[in-house]
Amino acid sequence: MFTLSSFFASNLDTFLNDEFDMSPVIVGVTMLIGSLCYGITSPIWGYIADRWKKNFLMEIGTLGEFVAMVLIGPALLLKSWFGIEKQTLPLLYAAICVKGSFTGAALMPTFTDMVDAASELKVQESLLAQYGMVSGLWNTAFSLGDISGPLLGGLLVGKFGFENTAAILGLCCLGLMVIKISERIIRRCCCKPTIVESNSEYESLLPNAPDV
Repeated sequence: MFTLSSFFASNLDTFLNDEFDMSPVIVGVTMLIGSLCYGITSPIWGYIADRWKKNFLMEIGTLGEFVAMVLIGPALLLKSWFGIEKQTLPLLYAAICVKGSFTGAALMPTFTDMVDAASELKVQESLLAQYGMVSGLWNTAFSLGDISGPLLGGLLVGKFGFENTAAILGLCCLGLMVIKISERIIRRCCCKPTIVESNSEYESLLPNAPDV
C-alpha cells in the first residue's frame, strides 16, 4: 500500500500533463482531491476499526484500491470492453476520490493488526518492547514503499505505460485482499482461536518501580 501511494504521488502529475495538458495549479488541485477524501474518511474508518473486525476492513480497503487503480488509467482491458477511447475528467476524479477514500481502510488497521500478531506470538516480554518492535517494522515498511513506489513505478511506466502500471498495482491490491481472506479462512478452519488477554489500553508501558 505504501508503494502504491508513493507511485501515485510521483507519477500522476506526468499522466495529467500528457493526457489533459493541465496547468500546475490544476494538477495540484486534482491531487488535493484525493488527500481531502483521505482526510475526511480516515476518522470514519478509525471509528469503524475500533468496533469491527480489522480483517474485513483491510479487505474492503484493498478492494477499493483495486477498483480505483483500474479506473485511474483506465486499464486497457476496460477501454476495449467498454469502448473508452481515452480517460475523461469525471472518471478520473471519481477514481481519485475512491482511492483517497479507501486508503484509510486499507492502512489504518495494519498497525493494530501487527500488535495483535506480536502479542499472539509473544515475541517480546514487555509491552513497551513489543510496541517498539512493531513501530520499527511498520516504519520500515513505510520507508521501503516510499522508495520502491517511484523507482519501480517509473521503470514500469517507461515499459508498460501509466495505465497498465496502475492496473498492475491494482492487481497487487487484489492479491493482498485474497491473501487476507485466505488467512481468515485458514485460521477459522484449521487453527484454534487464540485469545490474547491484554488490557493494553490501561497498562503502563513502563515497568513498575521496585519497592524501596
